[in-house]
Amino acid sequence: IATANDDGQVKLAFMGDETTKSRTMQHGGDDEMTMTTCAVFRPPSFGENGKVSQQSNVELASGGTDCFIKLWDVSRPGKPISSYSTQNPNNNTTTNQMCNPPIIHSLSWSPSGNILSAGLGNGQIHLLSTPNKKTSKLMLQKILNEDMEHYGSAIACTIFPNLRSEQKIEDRLFVTAGNNGKILIWDLGTSVVVVGGDNDCGVEDDPCTLFFPPNDNLQKQNETTETEEITSTLSNTSIKNDDDQQQPKVLFGISHPHKPNWMVCSSIYDVDMSNTLFVCDTSCEISAYTLPCR
Repeated sequence: IATANDDGQVKLAFMGDETTKSRTMQHGGDDEMTMTTCAVFRPPSFGENGKVSQQSNVELASGGTDCFIKLWDVSRPGKPISSYSTQNPNNNTTTNQMCNPPIIHSLSWSPSGNILSAGLGNGQIHLLSTPNKKTSKLMLQKILNEDMEHYGSAIACTIFPNLRSEQKIEDRLFVTAGNNGKILIWDLGTSVVVVGGDNDCGVEDDPCTLFFPPNDNLQKQNETTETEEITSTLSNTSIKNDDDQQQPKVLFGISHPHKPNWMVCSSIYDVDMSNTLFVCDTSCEISAYTLPCR
């Protein structure tokens, strides 16, 4: 288990293994007032037999108030194997943003481990990729213009819901939540998703076909709160145009009444509450939205 701490460190504890000592990774510099805000393990690589590759190193990504995302090899915690600055994603300026800086609020890996998403304090979402698991260098793949969808509010959380079956890993489905309460379900498109390599993302299917139009089907299971506003760009038919499937687009949105703090999604195999999005917010309740999956 990994914990992100206010002292700029990421601490690892090995549950059930008394022979392995805990480890510490220093995300922020010793002379910096950096808080580590999040730490997430990268999904492992799978071999042709469907089992976890024995040669796969355990990797972890961390983010902090220093506007840096760092990728670590857990077996070598002394130095990150790659670093990425959200202040200067294209290496074209040395000026730091002082007002509403792009500090990292949330990190999440896609099911294949090919894409790392970062929700930032300036309302942007950076989608990073690594060319392959041998180099593990973080590279900018896409910046979502969230200032148009979340109205410039900070991004509180990003997740890949992984609603598909285990045999068809789908990296195109993506969920974001802003401090303004807006929750969006995205199709990242074929221009973002990496196909082939260590993990095939399986982009032959259109994610639009996963959902019914949610205007009449999306339900909030907490009946104590009034029905939320739902917007949609879905239709009953899948999009056939290849150009339409290339660029990221919002499939539908949910107007949540409070500021979200965290989200998690159940799988299609959950018998009791399948395809359910759970939202923790600033209230004392946990909201559950049933996604309109076909």
